[in-house]
Amino acid sequence: MWEVPSTPDTMTGTCTAGPLSVPYGRIAITPSDNSLEFRDQGVGTYTFFMARPNVYSYTGRSNLVEGNLNMTLTFNSPQSWSMRAVTVLDADPQCQHDHDYAAVFLWIR
Repeated sequence: MWEVPSTPDTMTGTCTAGPLSVPYGRIAITPSDNSLEFRDQGVGTYTFFMARPNVYSYTGRSNLVEGNLNMTLTFNSPQSWSMRAVTVLDADPQCQHDHDYAAVFLWIR
């Protein structure tokens, strides 16, 4: 189990909508062969696929907003990971919302 503090939204491009607040909080990660199930208490579940050793990615629709989401999660150690999430809203396609997260290890479930 991991704790993922919220981070500010860095917006680039021509943006008409306001910043996104992504409330991850506690995250459960369940490994499988070449993938990870990433599940939180509010946003939902995403399946990440291994891009290379210790690096996993998700590309698809967001569970939080109407838009596309690209997330890259990197394990820095057995008890540390970081993730970059890039969201482009359907209603604001010229704007990119970037969030950089650093997870805090809590316990093994």
